[in-house]
Amino acid sequence: DWGPPGGRSARTRAPMTRQMMQRKQSLGTGDVLGMPVYYINLDSRRERRGLMEWMLAEQPHTRVRATNTDEVREMLNKGTLICRATLLDAFPNRTFWVETRRSTFTYTEAATTYSHL
Repeated sequence: DWGPPGGRSARTRAPMTRQMMQRKQSLGTGDVLGMPVYYINLDSRRERRGLMEWMLAEQPHTRVRATNTDEVREMLNKGTLICRATLLDAFPNRTFWVETRRSTFTYTEAATTYSHL
């Protein structure tokens, strides 16, 4: 049920490299890359999930649910996530960012990092 977004045709898929095409021929249908494929996706980004499912239709793959900023805040409040850095919604200006970059991050950066662990 995850068709191509916007009714795009199969011709707009990312092109396969020659090596990928040779590997696909040797493996038959399915596993083009010969290794596991994972992609990280927020539940709220259904259109992006649809695009990834469409692009990976011929390749076995696994979706990994991404952590969002609300979940980071909840984990911090419950004590199930410990972060020694200062977390902000956004940096107020470039000067503050430059001066505090090594110890201050946005909640979005924390959620993205957590999603990749």
